[in-house]
Amino acid sequence: MHKPDLKADKELVAIFGGTFDPPHRGHSHVVYNTIEQFLNISELLLIPCFTPPHRALPTAAYDARCAMLNSCFRPFWGLNTAITVSTIESTLSGPSYTVHTLEALRAIGYPEHTHQFILILG
Repeated sequence: MHKPDLKADKELVAIFGGTFDPPHRGHSHVVYNTIEQFLNISELLLIPCFTPPHRALPTAAYDARCAMLNSCFRPFWGLNTAITVSTIESTLSGPSYTVHTLEALRAIGYPEHTHQFILILG
C-alpha cells in the first residue's frame, strides 16, 4: 500500500467512493485495512455515487445504498476513526465526478489548509 506524504498539522480524511450496489465484504476489508494502516485518520468518508458517469445507474436506489452502508459499517463505529456515510453527491448536479465531489467537500467544511484527503481505491 502506497503511503502518501502526510502533513502532521492537518487532519487526515480518507475518502472511499463507489456505487456500493450493494456494499460487500470486499468494501469492509478495504476500510478495515485502511484504518489499520493509517492510524492517524480522523475521519473516513464513505461516498456512494449518485450518478455514475462510467456505467449504468445502480440497481438499488441511492437512499437504499446509503442505508446499506450504514448497516454494513456499524460494527466499525467503535474504532478510533469516525466513519461517515456522506450524501454530498446527492446535492451535486450532473454525473458524479471525483473532482466535483472533492470541491464540494472543501466548500462544506474540509478546507485545504486544515484537512488533507487521501483517496481509497479498491
